[in-house]
Amino acid sequence: MTTKKRLQRLGSKALGIQPGQQVQVLVYEGRVEFVPVKKLKKMRGFLRGIDTSMPRDKDRV
Repeated sequence: MTTKKRLQRLGSKALGIQPGQQVQVLVYEGRVEFVPVKKLKKMRGFLRGIDTSMPRDKDRV
């Protein structure tokens, strides 16, 4: 196995990326980040319990 294939396998295993899964590639502050794209159906409820209250200015209410 080549070094390139070994790195690909280790990287995808660490990120939990499956063959055929889409990833978003971001370049940020001199580094490359790979973010797995998740389906919206799987994201349902991931913000459950979040506090949505926010202090407001009195003239904005």
